[in-house]
Amino acid sequence: MNQNNPTDDFEDCDDEVFLKYKQERIKELLGGVEEIFIEEDLINKSQHETMIVHFYKDDFKACEIMNRELSKICKELENIKFYKIKSRNCPGSHKQITNNGIAIFRIF
Repeated sequence: MNQNNPTDDFEDCDDEVFLKYKQERIKELLGGVEEIFIEEDLINKSQHETMIVHFYKDDFKACEIMNRELSKICKELENIKFYKIKSRNCPGSHKQITNNGIAIFRIF
């Protein structure tokens, strides 16, 4: 591996093979539900991305079901990022989910 220029390693790669790999890798990166750990990150991301966010609580069955279903749906919607964040990390959502006992998701 060329440490000065890592792209040199791909010079001999067939363009079609590299393009296919790149497309599959992008799909992998976009095709999952990514965890956000702090509310500030959520706010920053929501200003720059089209996204669906699930505010969840570990011990709620509805949240478990929602996470599972979003993991399936996100593979079909490649232009939308899917995130989940524990509701306790977002005070307003934590109050809603604790009081109502429902899974909450929002679209930004």
